[in-house]
Amino acid sequence: MIKNRTSSYHDTLADCIADVRINLLRLNEAKSSEFDDETWRGVTYETTERWNFKVDTIKDKHTRKYACVVIYRLSSGRYELTCYIN
Repeated sequence: MIKNRTSSYHDTLADCIADVRINLLRLNEAKSSEFDDETWRGVTYETTERWNFKVDTIKDKHTRKYACVVIYRLSSGRYELTCYIN
């Protein structure tokens, strides 16, 4: 079972990325070289950006799963984060 303890709202894009790394990937002992190599582009106001990353391993077992990260930037400037591994 995949655990997800990420928060829904963040003040910066860097906070969103750190939250995914700690509370989704690290919590599930998942490794993704694509996530680590990603150059994150900014999210303009009232738009949504989506990223999909291949998850190489979960608890040292190879997998065919992907991490999906969706970030929406509110008109207030805050970020709404939705992410999961499927």
